[in-house]
Amino acid sequence: MSVPDQLGIFFTTGVLATRLQDFSLLLSYQEELLNSFLEAGFEPHRCADLLKQMLEREPSLGELFDLESVKNGGCIASKSLLYDMHQDRSQWALAFFHPEADPIMTGASREQLPEVARLLRESLQGKPWSALSEALSEPRIIEVTASGGAEGLKWPRFEGTGIQRLEHASLLIASEQAKILIDPVGLAACGPLGLSNLDQSPSNMDVAIDAMLITHSHLDHWHIPSIMRYGGDGHVPVIVPRIPFPSLLAQDDMLQSLKDVGQNALAPAWGETVRIKDIEIDILPFFGEQPTLDGPLPPENVRNWGNCYRIHTPGFSVIVLVDSGTDSLGSVEEVLKQSVARRGEPDLILSCCREMTGAPFWQGLFTFWMVLPVSELQKLVRSRAGKHGPSVTLGPQGIGNVCVSSKAKAFAPYANGFRGIGLEIEDIGWGDGEPPEAQVLGQIESRIAEQGGETRVIRWLPGDVLRFDTRRQCAVSKG
Repeated sequence: MSVPDQLGIFFTTGVLATRLQDFSLLLSYQEELLNSFLEAGFEPHRCADLLKQMLEREPSLGELFDLESVKNGGCIASKSLLYDMHQDRSQWALAFFHPEADPIMTGASREQLPEVARLLRESLQGKPWSALSEALSEPRIIEVTASGGAEGLKWPRFEGTGIQRLEHASLLIASEQAKILIDPVGLAACGPLGLSNLDQSPSNMDVAIDAMLITHSHLDHWHIPSIMRYGGDGHVPVIVPRIPFPSLLAQDDMLQSLKDVGQNALAPAWGETVRIKDIEIDILPFFGEQPTLDGPLPPENVRNWGNCYRIHTPGFSVIVLVDSGTDSLGSVEEVLKQSVARRGEPDLILSCCREMTGAPFWQGLFTFWMVLPVSELQKLVRSRAGKHGPSVTLGPQGIGNVCVSSKAKAFAPYANGFRGIGLEIEDIGWGDGEPPEAQVLGQIESRIAEQGGETRVIRWLPGDVLRFDTRRQCAVSKG
């Protein structure tokens, strides 16, 4: 048996399991609240009045917001929303979504978790769903997991060494001895937490994985069922970012969550190197994609914690920059400089191409503005005069700059959304109305040329493979 491609499966703990009702209310009101605060120019007393009016309409949200803090120019998010809501791991939520069936919402207590996780893993890897259905007393699981057939989609077969582009930010990197999977999210389809077009992503890649790398905890990069699908019996090591403790910007203790579901996991510190057979993986700092470029700072340890990676194989060396850029702790340009000093010039750089200039007021990452002091947000609004600020990710210009400064042989895009195997990315914002990938790659090429660089910009599609010759030059093949 296999998993239907149209099926979405979600297995979560913390705020998305134990406090989902609170979080759903927050989602429904946050846009209204942000827009009203923007209209008020983030003047503290006016914002406090607006917040008070909203809480009179919806008093149950009172625990999430700090009215006195807003009056004094501080953060709108309460200690509960910043920290406490993300610490409760007493319950896990398991949900199934399929466009042809009603959603199934069930769960597991801390005591039930080991057995439920074991049965879910076995079902994801081809055993009948009946055992999980019986354990949870939920017969609909059998029906929904059979919906729509399972013959479905297949990634082009990838043999030998190289890098295959999969869904969104997922990559398969193969050396002579090892295969490493990055940020798999193929089972995150459908439902309120689902990602568009992932029903067009194969759910049953036929390959044995030696390790997985997770870059950060945003829902388009972190998906536990997709990890369990390729995690073997739990022995496959999964490298995740080291998070001091969960918060509103990094809601899941990924290391603990994977251990809880029986998956081998480790969280090495920035600067460490992990070896998987003939591959060395440098754990690089993740700077950028934070609420602001250079301040103000959120409260202690409230941060979008993540890792960039340098994967060094005998045949090629690739740096995966994810959604990185610059923030108050550092810059990806400095990260690259140090990596080049240690390992030499990279054969390939991979990065998301999006330019995020709307932070911290960008709806795609709606919690960003909630972790910053209202008085500082007032300054940001005034200084920008209604315009966007500097990008918290590299964007096309920044990518061109780091390609030139690192003397990378080639650059290839990834993490720009997904439409299907072999299909062009028409909107790198995954439906937010941003430019097509081809247009942005042209901007990167122009920037490299302006700087006198020689980095080649690679055009490839999901399912394609980059292969490296003896001179460590890469070319695209179709699987």
